[in-house]
This record gives sequence, structure tokens and C-alpha cells, in this order.
Amino acid sequence: MKKIIKLSTVIVLALLIVLTAAPFTFAADDVSTGTEYISNYLTYTEKGFTASSDPQQAFVLNYTPGGDIMPVVTYGSAVYGGQSISGAATDWEKTGNKVIAAVNADFFSTTSGIPMGILITEGKLRAYGGQSTVAGFYAAGGGFITTADIDITVKNMTVASQSWGNTATIDVLAFNHLRQSGGVYLFDSEFSTTTRTTTDGVNVVLKVDTGAMTVGGGVTATVESVVSGADAVELKEGRMVLSVDSAWSGAAVLNGFSVGDKVAIGVSSTSNELKTAWYTTGGGDVIVSGGFVTTESLWDTTISTTAAPRTAMGVKSDGSIVFYCVDGRQNGYSTGLTLKQLAQEMIAQGCVTAINLDGGGSTAIGVMDTATGNFVLENKPSNGTQRTCSTYILLTAVYAPDGVPARLRFVEEDICIMAGGTATLSGVTATDRGYKPVALNEDVSYFLTGNIGSLSGLKFTAANTAASGTVTAVSKSGLRGVGSINVVKSPQAITINTDSQKDVASLSVTSGDVVKLSASATHFGKAVKGAENASFEYYISGNIGSISENGTFTAADQRGSGTIMVLCGNARKEIPVTVTKSYSDVAKDDWYYDAVNFASEKGLFSGTSDTEFSPNAPMTRGMFVTVLGRLEGIDPEAYAPPVDSCTVAVGEAIIRKGPGTSHDLVTTVKRGAELECVGKINEWYAVKSGDHSGYIREDLVNVAYTFTDVPADAYYEGYVNWAVSKGIVGGYGEGKFGPNDVLTREQLAVILYNFTLRTKGAQTFTQSIGAFPDAANVSDWAVDAMNWACHNKYIGGMDGSLNPKGSANRAQVATILMNYLK
Repeated sequence: MKKIIKLSTVIVLALLIVLTAAPFTFAADDVSTGTEYISNYLTYTEKGFTASSDPQQAFVLNYTPGGDIMPVVTYGSAVYGGQSISGAATDWEKTGNKVIAAVNADFFSTTSGIPMGILITEGKLRAYGGQSTVAGFYAAGGGFITTADIDITVKNMTVASQSWGNTATIDVLAFNHLRQSGGVYLFDSEFSTTTRTTTDGVNVVLKVDTGAMTVGGGVTATVESVVSGADAVELKEGRMVLSVDSAWSGAAVLNGFSVGDKVAIGVSSTSNELKTAWYTTGGGDVIVSGGFVTTESLWDTTISTTAAPRTAMGVKSDGSIVFYCVDGRQNGYSTGLTLKQLAQEMIAQGCVTAINLDGGGSTAIGVMDTATGNFVLENKPSNGTQRTCSTYILLTAVYAPDGVPARLRFVEEDICIMAGGTATLSGVTATDRGYKPVALNEDVSYFLTGNIGSLSGLKFTAANTAASGTVTAVSKSGLRGVGSINVVKSPQAITINTDSQKDVASLSVTSGDVVKLSASATHFGKAVKGAENASFEYYISGNIGSISENGTFTAADQRGSGTIMVLCGNARKEIPVTVTKSYSDVAKDDWYYDAVNFASEKGLFSGTSDTEFSPNAPMTRGMFVTVLGRLEGIDPEAYAPPVDSCTVAVGEAIIRKGPGTSHDLVTTVKRGAELECVGKINEWYAVKSGDHSGYIREDLVNVAYTFTDVPADAYYEGYVNWAVSKGIVGGYGEGKFGPNDVLTREQLAVILYNFTLRTKGAQTFTQSIGAFPDAANVSDWAVDAMNWACHNKYIGGMDGSLNPKGSANRAQVATILMNYLK
């Protein structure tokens, strides 16, 4: 979305003086900031930076009390349950006032949505569960952070004879929390429609007579009924319920209450802040106090040391308030901060006190887009979507919209531009005093602050060095708005594009192809404007072709692989490039064109010459097992020829228990003795001689190879040996493998099926060949494999027939393998 820059006309001159005297301090390329001047009471900044060598994306609201924006805490329609941050903003705006910004707040039960801490809205206590850290706001908008507890007590003023009568009190364990076995719970209609209790208990229903649940105050009430049982009790307006679980050892404490009894409920605290608070929310650890990091050993160690999304609130010495969110758990974008790093960030923001609010997937921050008036989520929650949370802090407009322009905003709140680059600024629109977008029918002038470049109308030309500054818009009637500009010398990330594809991860081309590349840059997630192709340098490694200074890549005339590297400042992007060979006998409109390039690119098999692929030439058995061996990535040198038997070649030879001369003797054998060979380890054959088994050195025997038609110097020799040893393929018998025999379609299916069984395990398939008229021509030994291949559509019909005995040509094999591997 386009975030909004707006500026109130109130004390604008003072703000401009400050901006002129002290422009942005962030000018380094390892930090990127863009600030939205919502008014003189509120700014919104997006900050990209690195922490622990990881990228981080933070979102910061700086709020000054006393103006036309006020903080509120909201919890939806009931304490039980929850809502998203967008839902909270939508619900609040039904009051007629805009939500300008919002962050998530208290920790909560993920099953019930009930906040853990002290929840006060409009001065009234809404929930309390024992958690004592507090972030709060006064009626005038000022804020505080403290550690404080609340005591809620009950007196039955009628039954003085009981030990807990006029002179004693009952302590309430929790207010508007799900009842547990362990104490007295108090409910009112803010909790839910019922108490939501499901276990046996005692419930005293009270009708409120006077007072309210305020800190330092309380209510008087009359017992309306006493209800026992497991059913939940209805919660009505003007009613409260005292409740205990029957399993609690002190459950009898409510047995003395009767209809008509007068009851006093008091709410007390030692905290003066809570006594005067208008809104509060609970939180986690207070991480900054007196401008310093607090004692880490006292923090919640289950969440403190891991980098994670975080939300925090801090108060500065001048009373202004910082709301800070950082995304996390998203490598390459933002990994998040530890609690100590968060505390250090809050101190860097100028906070003297700070509290950790709920983080993780709950972290959320949103700002109103005044171009549309819509509330928009700004961060990227780690769960990929907005989480339903318990409480939110909303910064809301004090005044209702009146339709009269009151401040200006830039359509783009911050510009990130390449050093030396040029960009056209988007200009401004206006909002009224209630922050509603309104039309602006007057001329606007623009001025720069800081040594960031030059401006002609809305055309901005950046300086040649990294810098940050502002652009100010002034209307004819005196309305003003401020935007920020970040000039980048070295962007954080580069993207490589082609005419047909954005963000290219790799490039596969055919020899001689010409591809026009272009590059773009981002800096901590923001697009860098003015980064023209001339800002980038292009380089090549590997024998893949050439590239011009403007990014035109021409592929080499032969196959090859390498990389294209693009530089911009210190940023670098590399993409792998594969060049496949073009063949004179393979046209781009041939049905097998993609398959041929696939086989060539993967190195499975190449052409029959430098210029021809011979797609219609038959595939041989030796050639196909070579293709599968290359696919498996085997070393053909590691596979010796299979041996069935060997004959002792010396006068007498020793068979040992293991492969090596250090092993004990098994037996001795005489010259000419024939031994059965069952394997080989290094230079030793595993043999059997009668009842004896062991190992004999290879130089002591003459071997008889299984296949007499597989020469030792043939390119396929090692691959044939591998395939036979793994049970992928067998020979014809009588020492023949037939490496140069044309591969039939059913042989291809069997070999590929056996290869799959070895590499992927058992296969499931349907009986698929019955639909073909020549299914009966499939050899018995090939039926399963042909059914499997047809079921998976690796092999299809030829003019409506299977043609199982027909030869498989090179184009067909390339296509089958492409389908198989994809």
C-alpha cells in the first residue's frame, strides 16, 4: 500500500525549524528509514537495518500527547474471545472517529482470547488475572509504564456472624477470567454472555446497586440468587457473579450468601497511576527503566533469548510515547530481535522506560492510508495472516471529520532513490481535522531539506552520495506536509529480470540465443527508484557466452554452464546459466524440441555430432543404461565387470577368511581349480570352493566375465556393469548382453521400472495396457512394467497401438525421461 504523509497546520513552523536544524541522521546504506508525518502529534517510520548480521524490518510510531490524536485500549465486544487488528480498527470507527494507527498489546490465552494483565477502559476495570506489568494512558493522552497489582475484595455486609462478615473479606482471585479450581472468581457482563463454566460450582448472582469497578472504588450489590451446579450462569447488564469451583478446598466460602444479602466489592491498588488511568493493558517484562536495560535474569527466559517478532511501548523523558514493532521468523526479510536487542532499540529511540508487549505471530501494526481513508496492516505477520488477539492500542482522531482541508500528505510517504538517479514525486493530497481524505483545490509548492539532491517541480534528481532528508509541500493557503527521501548508494538486494520473467532465479538458453536482461534494486524491502540499467554492472563466469554493459546476453555456440553476476555498489546477485546445444535436425516446432533440450541440459545424452541430435535414430541397450547411470550420478570406473567364475592360475593359491593377507587361511586350491565368484572387494574376489567360502587375490586367478560382448574400453562398460550389479537389467544368456541392440519399447519400460524400484521403492499402478489393441503382444516379463509406464503416462500409444516390440528412438527416450523426471 501507499503509506501516508500528513502534517497538521498546528505549530508547523516550529516543526519545520526542527527539521531544518536537525535533518535525518540516517545516511548509511546499512540503515533505511522512511517517515510519514501524520501530524505534529504523530509520525510513522519504517526502519530497515541489520542486527546480528541479519536483516530486520521495524515499524515505529512516535506519539506526542495533548493534540488531536488520543490513545485508547480496545478489546472487542467482550473480554472472552478476540479480534484482528483490522477488525478492532473497523469496530472503533463505528463510533464516528478515525483510527490513525494501532499496535497489538497484551499477552493472552490463545484458546479463550482473555488478556493476562490489567485491562482498564474509560477508567473502569474490565479484567484482571494477576499479571502485574502495565502500560497505560491518562484521560489527557499521557502514558506510563509500571509494575502494580490490584486487590479485589468482597464483604457480605448482612451476615456479620460469619468470620468473613463485616470485619473480614473474601479475596477475589481473578476478574473476568475463566474459572479454575483455586479461588473465588468475579464476572460481569463485559466477560461474555455467560460465565462459561463447565464444572460443578457455586455461583452468587449480584444485582449492582451503586458504584463501578474503578481502581480505588467499587460497587455495592444485593444477592439476587445463589445457583449451584455445572451449568454456566447468564451474565446480564447490571449483574455480577461470584463463582467458585466445588473442587476447591475453600469453596464453602460462598455457602453463607443468601438472597437479599448486601455485598460490597472493593478494588484497590498501591499504584497512583492505576487510580487515575483511563486506559491500561497488561504486558510482559519491563525491559528499560531509567534509560537502562533492566536485569535480564528477571526476564521471562522462555522468550527472551530467541530472535522473534516483537512489539513494545516506551515512554521518553519529554512524555512522548514510542510504539515499536519488528517483524521476524522470515529469513531474507526480517529475522526478529532478542529481548535485549529490543531493549537496546527502545533506548536508541530515546525511551527511558519500555515494556515488552505480546510478540511472535501476534505482532501487528497498522496505519491509516489517507488516500483512501482505510486502515492498512503495515507489517508482515510471521504466520502469514493477522492473528486474533485480545487487546490493541489504537491511536484515534479526537475530532469528527468536517470536510475542510487541514493538513497535506504525500501519496508516497518516503522515497528510496538511487544515488544520481531521477524520480518523479507523487505529490500530495489533503485530510480534514478528523483525518478524513478531502479534495485540495489549490496550488502547492515543494522544497527540499538536506543535501540530498535537487528538485524541479516534482522531478527529483538525487545526489551522488548516500544521504537522507525531507521534502516539504506548502499550499497557497499555508497548509503543509512533509515527506522523507532516502538516497541509496548501495542497495540491499538486486533482482534480475527478462522481458518475459521477473526475478529470474536461473537461466536456461540454447546456443546462440540473445536475452535482454534488466535489473532492479530494493533497500530493506523498498523499491529503489531511479535505479536505471546504467547503475548496474554485468559480469560472466564460465564458458557460456558474452554480455554487454547494458545487460544483453548472447549465449555461446556450444553447451556450457556458468553464472551471470550483477553488481550495484556492494550489492551482488548471481544466477546460474545453462547453455544447451541447438541441433540442425531439431526444430523449435518439433514435438520433441523441449525434451531434446532437457536431455542435453541435464547431461543425460547429447547429439550424435556437434550439429545433429539424430532424434529418429534408435536407442541402444548400452546407451540407455548409460543414460540411467548418468542420471544416478554413478562413477563408471567404480564398477568392475561382473564375474561368474574364475580359475586358479598358479600352482597353489590360498583362500583367506577376509580380503587381505592378514586374514586366516581357509583352504588352499591347486592350479586349474574352478571357483564360483560371488563378489569383489578391492583386489580380492569373494569365492566359493565346495564347502569353503573366502577371498582370493585377483592376480592368482583367471576370470571369466559374464558378458563377452561388452568390451573393457566401451563407453558403456562401467554403466552396464553397474546396471547388472543393481538388478536393473540382465543379459540374454550365454554371456551376451547385446549393448548395441536396438532398445525395444517394452525393454525400455522394464529397465526404467527396475531402476525406479531400486531408487524409489514399490510402485502402485492400474492395469493400463488393456485399452490398446496389441496389448497381447507385450511379453509376459514386461507386463507389469508396461502397465506402470502407461499408468504414469511415461509411454503412450503410437497410432493407437502400444507397439511393444518396436524400437524406441532417441526422441522418444528423451521425452519419456523428461516426463519421468518432472
